[in-house]
Amino acid sequence: MNAENMKKGTREWLLAMKETSALMSGVLAVTHPELYDRAHESMMQLRKEFENEDLGLWESVFNVIAVISNRRTDPHRDIKTDAHWYDILVTVGRYTDTFLTLRGLNAKLVYNSGTIVALSSRILLHEVNMPVGERVCYSWYMRESIFEYTRTEYAHWSVLKNYSSTDADDDEELVGDPEVDDSNWLSEEQL
Repeated sequence: MNAENMKKGTREWLLAMKETSALMSGVLAVTHPELYDRAHESMMQLRKEFENEDLGLWESVFNVIAVISNRRTDPHRDIKTDAHWYDILVTVGRYTDTFLTLRGLNAKLVYNSGTIVALSSRILLHEVNMPVGERVCYSWYMRESIFEYTRTEYAHWSVLKNYSSTDADDDEELVGDPEVDDSNWLSEEQL
């Protein structure tokens, strides 16, 4: 494949993904508003610096999309992203009997086509079993190195007060459920 065909294929893919990428950015704006704002700022700085025609077609605030097709993913944490940030996972296709397992939460979620999940993949040990049928997972995430390159301030934890319509007492803290086994979680030092 020559360079011109690759460039054409890239443009076609970016155009085909434009609406979906914008939608996933919207999911992030709702689930982690501060991260959305910082990521948008970082992408605007990249566009300004490079003035690249293809970069202008990138409608996402995420700086990476990974495509995983018809395979299981072993238990893992993603170390090239920040612990405070959310990744967005979307799974589509014609398949059955597939689950997203979050070991640290003792959760096994049905992972049907059309499912959208926002999670901190650096913290949560996660895995997906082998699907029965045809499945594609799109993983939208961000690399710290892009924020460093654009000198964009990192976003912090998404907190409940970002969503509250009342003036809640700032001294209130959220505490974990004592019934949940958190032995699979990373310590602050490991993050």
